[in-house]
Amino acid sequence: MAIDFEASSSQYLVTGAAPHAAVPLTMSFWFNSESTNNQVSLWYGRGATTRAFYLQLNGSQNVDAVTNLGGTFAVATTSTTWGTSAWHHACGVFDAVDSRAAFLDGGGKGTDATSVTPVDINVINIGSYYGGARSNFHDGLMADIAIWNAALSDAEVVILAAGYSPLFVRPQSLFSYWPLVGRHSPAIDVVGGYDATWNASPVAAAHAPIFFAAPAYYQSLATSVAAAVPIFSADAMHSTIFGGQVIR
Repeated sequence: MAIDFEASSSQYLVTGAAPHAAVPLTMSFWFNSESTNNQVSLWYGRGATTRAFYLQLNGSQNVDAVTNLGGTFAVATTSTTWGTSAWHHACGVFDAVDSRAAFLDGGGKGTDATSVTPVDINVINIGSYYGGARSNFHDGLMADIAIWNAALSDAEVVILAAGYSPLFVRPQSLFSYWPLVGRHSPAIDVVGGYDATWNASPVAAAHAPIFFAAPAYYQSLATSVAAAVPIFSADAMHSTIFGGQVIR
């Protein structure tokens, strides 16, 4: 189950701990928006200040990867646009203080090379902007929010946008992952343990089309019954997942 955020109810999730606070950094999530208003969906910064990295869905229906320091903005914007009432994947790769890229559904890459360095990062906020009073609330569904302490490659972003769980992509660098299954409060970070507290109680909804790793029982079953029977496959990447393991 995903989580359905209602902007009119000022709903968001927040964790007061930041396990990683510098570039390189990658942030991604799935969304199904009900509005074309400007929405800051994933914000990672200094609480109640204008120091942050964040991903926003702008009013022109692009994805922006933004770095902000005291009102100095560096913005990478996708060349492609998203539509309402449909699932899309957003990703921002912050490779260096002067290098960032925004992706929509694995493509439409936009880049920016402005040098901006936020400092003293300590809050991850899901579903709104938090540079002072919260604003620009997400309006619609969100799922599978993840942050890596690495700059993912373009090819890895494509894998995420194809529907593969973040657990399959550079797992050694994945430091926080909230599947947002919609049934737990606080929302569980299954990798880093930075669980997020709910505000105004967003509700559960149908999840994005994600391929998850299979439990150990199914791994054993797949191995013992028929090694040639895939749990799911991705022809575009010439790989098949057997019992939660990637076979190339």
